[in-house]
Amino acid sequence: MSDPDAKRVWKFSNRIRGGRAGVIVQAMHARVLIPAPCCIPHMLPAEPDDFVDRVEIRKQLARLLGDLKQRRSAAVIVLHGPPGVGKTAMALHCAHAQLADFPGGHFYADMNPLGTRKGRNSGDVLADFLAELGLPTDELPSDPSARASRFRSYTSGAPCLVLLDNVVDEEQVRPFIPSHPASLVLVTSRKSLAGLRAEGPKANYIPLKGLDDEACTELFLLAADEIADLDREVLRRVIPACGGLPGAVRIARACSADSLRGGFRAFVDRLEAADPSVDAFSLSDVSMRRVFDPSYQFLDPVTAKAFRALGAHPTPEFGHELVVALGGGAGAGERALHRLLDAHLLERSTAGRYGMSTMLHGYARTLASRPEHEAEIEEAVRTMTDWYLLRASAVEALLLDRWRCGPLFADPARLAAVFGNSEDAPRAFAGELRSVLAVVATARERNQHAVVCQFAEALHGVFFRGAPYEEWPIMCEWAVEAALGLGDDLLLARMRYEAAFAFLSRSRPGDLDAARTHYKESLRAARTVGHPRTVSSALEGLGQVEARRGRPLVASWYFRQAFEALEGVDHPRGRALLEYHMGRASSAAGKYEDAAHRLLLADSLFRALPVPDRFNAAKSLTRYAEMCLETGRAEEALTSLERAFETLSREHAPKERARVLLVRGDAKAMFGRREAALADWREALDAFIGLGSLEVDEVRRRLSPYASAPSHRSGPKTS
Repeated sequence: MSDPDAKRVWKFSNRIRGGRAGVIVQAMHARVLIPAPCCIPHMLPAEPDDFVDRVEIRKQLARLLGDLKQRRSAAVIVLHGPPGVGKTAMALHCAHAQLADFPGGHFYADMNPLGTRKGRNSGDVLADFLAELGLPTDELPSDPSARASRFRSYTSGAPCLVLLDNVVDEEQVRPFIPSHPASLVLVTSRKSLAGLRAEGPKANYIPLKGLDDEACTELFLLAADEIADLDREVLRRVIPACGGLPGAVRIARACSADSLRGGFRAFVDRLEAADPSVDAFSLSDVSMRRVFDPSYQFLDPVTAKAFRALGAHPTPEFGHELVVALGGGAGAGERALHRLLDAHLLERSTAGRYGMSTMLHGYARTLASRPEHEAEIEEAVRTMTDWYLLRASAVEALLLDRWRCGPLFADPARLAAVFGNSEDAPRAFAGELRSVLAVVATARERNQHAVVCQFAEALHGVFFRGAPYEEWPIMCEWAVEAALGLGDDLLLARMRYEAAFAFLSRSRPGDLDAARTHYKESLRAARTVGHPRTVSSALEGLGQVEARRGRPLVASWYFRQAFEALEGVDHPRGRALLEYHMGRASSAAGKYEDAAHRLLLADSLFRALPVPDRFNAAKSLTRYAEMCLETGRAEEALTSLERAFETLSREHAPKERARVLLVRGDAKAMFGRREAALADWREALDAFIGLGSLEVDEVRRRLSPYASAPSHRSGPKTS
């Protein structure tokens, strides 16, 4: 025992005379260390006075703290989350609400005040805590483990609360766990600190995510009386830029209250002019950049490179495989992904997908734009472009068996291996569509004409089968522009065809005229280069335009011309499509016998293809059912519709499935099955609203006579 400890040693004889005694030690000699501290620390900073929301987190904390008196060891609770999300405020709010439960003292330490990679030395923090407990400096052990032992001794007599803020790693937590079993250790960290699971008291982990816009607005308005020119309508545009981060809301609020810098209006102007928006969140020595900097600086070089690459991505949402590819692929990429998740610089959004706040993504983008990273970012952009193009092409190959000119389609085995021919691939890829369109826009800005054309062709099936149509014609017109720049007539013919098909499918005012113009230009270019497939496709499209205009006989003429163009060409799917279109034209012209023959023939031809086209087979049956309803054959129509519905259950075709529901409702209504018809129409309405389809109005006309049949949704996404 050291000399200072000797001062607290007494010798006892083994005879006790009279009086009262507590703990009795009977021995020839005994050495007793008196651990009771002479001071009770109260080190917590003040509780934040502008705390909002976090109702569920507070309930979770209350449940964890409710059984402290029954515990056999101190409770450890880790509040972890991205920078600026409000971990410290949450911890202080919780701690101040529980002060009376910890008569042994309240300890606090910022474990990384300078934002360094290693943070504060635990031994130095222990020295501060022991000093607060009243231990004289000359009695402080020099060994960190001895200091930890002394801290445990001094905290054994009564429950204590320890708040360790901004912890860097697990080693900054383990020495600070008090001995009294009713004690609490609250930890905040930008990392998950998963290593605490391996030893010591069981840690409880509570992840903090961003606040919703309503809570952010409430937080901002707590200081509304300090902002002279506050406009609450304009504030609705400001709040989303904060990315759900309370730290950003507080900076925005402080900037808005600063009259020397122009107040709220000036802040809004700076925010709208800033690119990225993170640059506007700065006041004096406080800024969101400084909030984010330590998290980035902690990253190893490979993970930091991956973070910058994600900043070059056009949206803040990423698929798992893309993150891995940008992180170096396979092992290196997986490690980078896990480190970004651990640092909360990336968050899981849905299965297999990740994201970050728009503000954090903007911060990553500024890092990516630095001149010293130019070469690596060029490589990252190529990687993500190739990644999306390969997957778009693979989905297109799964959805449609048609001829395409893109180079990736020359290797069907490679495309088949991307998703393993999974029928779920189109649904999974639909979640990538916003990012894909942003990548196409980036390729256009960089004059990557061939890339734009390949995407326009590869995304045909995804859009046609049910993605929102609004962007489709726009992207295809970019492709026409790109093909003109390349000077390739065959490519131009195909891109004109893609644009025409997109306008025809969208069917907004003026789209039929645009479709007709593009089909005519496609036909002209295809005849110039002598490409019969595209000649036939363009004639087929012109026939569809005439059919939409209510001119079935003119449409039939175009379809016959398209048949003739395929003479000598091995294209069974093209012939099946033309039988389908001829059947629809005959039905519109009142030639029901010919229509029935052609539509049923089309169904059988689609099913007999080497790769059966179930989607168009179901369409043929649906159009046949519509013809049956027109001629009063409801029972036959219902049989065909049930076959079509069963066929589409294995396809990613939300629009056509909704069409089947609509027509099936009509058939059930003819049988007097009112409730069953209403159920089908309601489901069809919800689907068409989700797709932004003009067929919403068609369904509503059917539902309007029934006051008890409102939809659960308000209206289409696009007008």
